[in-house]
Amino acid sequence: HAGLNALGTVFCFLLFVSPLTALAAFVVDFVTHYNIDWLKGNFIRLTGINHTNVGVYLTYADQALHQIVYIGLVLILL
Repeated sequence: HAGLNALGTVFCFLLFVSPLTALAAFVVDFVTHYNIDWLKGNFIRLTGINHTNVGVYLTYADQALHQIVYIGLVLILL
């Protein structure tokens, strides 16, 4: 899952930056995406929170973190 997202990032970035910079964006996206999802999964497993209760807010936070990473990558490139 994280790899597919990172591939999408690298293809988009290749339109605007050098291949080396796009590769750096791939690495950052992959590492952060994997770790965000890993943390969410383990938190859910350890606490028993699910998507029918307060866990839905955890999903919102997860998605917000992913978007913050993308915004950060774009801002770095500017």
